[in-house]
Amino acid sequence: GVSVYFGSVAMGESSAYKTFIRFNAATATLKSLSITMNGANGGNFSMPVLTKNSLAPGARTTFKVRFSPNAPGSRNGALHIPNSDANEDPFDILLKGTGTAP
Repeated sequence: GVSVYFGSVAMGESSAYKTFIRFNAATATLKSLSITMNGANGGNFSMPVLTKNSLAPGARTTFKVRFSPNAPGSRNGALHIPNSDANEDPFDILLKGTGTAP
């Protein structure tokens, strides 16, 4: 998995969207793609929607996430993308940001 930092954002505001790309570098179709979110402050990050639930070899899909803190300090969440790839099931993305006073 990877870790993405959204920077410092004032409570009541939202960061710019960050775009993520899920690419299938395998030789078989990735199936059963979906997204779940959790983490101590998962609700501070927008829940993306995948437009595809499978990816052919060489195909990709994109999704966007933004950070909207509801409290000051370090905020953490995690996206999980379950799929049929035994090496990366689920693919995890750690989300981090810092909430600041308005």
